[in-house]
Amino acid sequence: IQGWLGFFMRSVCVPEKVVKVFTHMGLSISLMLIHNAVLSISKDISRKIKHKVSTLQAGFTYDNFNIQFKAAQPM
Repeated sequence: IQGWLGFFMRSVCVPEKVVKVFTHMGLSISLMLIHNAVLSISKDISRKIKHKVSTLQAGFTYDNFNIQFKAAQPM
């Protein structure tokens, strides 16, 4: 549970001082362990994505389509 709380606090950008207080109370893991967990999960996800792309089992799209509708303004 301490690991999950630490990971959650990292995901919602809780300040480091707050994490240190939770760690001191024994409610969370340390900042270094949180960082290592995020790094490990990121590497694992990156490896899985690379595998899916290399076997053509996944496709990706980029959605940055912006339309500006110009309306006439009354004078």
